[in-house]
Amino acid sequence: MSYFMFDQSDTEALIVTDTLVTDIHDHPAMFAHKVWALPTMNLAIALTGTSTVGDERYRCLSTVHGPRDIVELDGIAPDLLRAIHARVQHEHGPIGSSTVYVFGCPTGTSQLVRYTYRSVMDYESSSETGAATAVRPAPETFEAEYPETREDFVQLAVRVRDENDSGASPEPVAIGGDLFLTTVRDGLIGTEHLYRFADYEEHLAAMNGRNS
Repeated sequence: MSYFMFDQSDTEALIVTDTLVTDIHDHPAMFAHKVWALPTMNLAIALTGTSTVGDERYRCLSTVHGPRDIVELDGIAPDLLRAIHARVQHEHGPIGSSTVYVFGCPTGTSQLVRYTYRSVMDYESSSETGAATAVRPAPETFEAEYPETREDFVQLAVRVRDENDSGASPEPVAIGGDLFLTTVRDGLIGTEHLYRFADYEEHLAAMNGRNS
């Protein structure tokens, strides 16, 4: 798990993620984008947890035949995710928990829908529409305020990271690399770069040393 936040309205979702991926020992392993766009189905997928689950799901969905939108995708998503989780765990051992979020608009409407699938709930489906905001990991020592500007999105992420690095969070996670903002609405999925953390080069050097 790393940094993830979303702000959802009736017609739009704003998703902010970092790019740092760590290994099972919490050492920097790679930088990776954590939101996958599937414009043919008018949706985007985001993940917290094991990146391999997200990578595998995107690969499967890029080649699967049938679903044309987020509603039809939901019909196959739980079984697909269970199979992916079992396969990844068989190949790599225990992989911990993962949560998959899918944001998109059903065919014929601009209503934004969010489907959530949690490994701790055996990837059973839940869906929500309307206004919602969430930050993961949730702040422990301050109350998160809704970001109104791009700079606000950055400052919130930096505060959450500082809290984790200081040991204030009961379950600290690794946050780093870059911050990207992904916008999802009917007929549009776009991503923009927001920020690069100061220790990007340090993490990159650690990755290169690990892979040499």
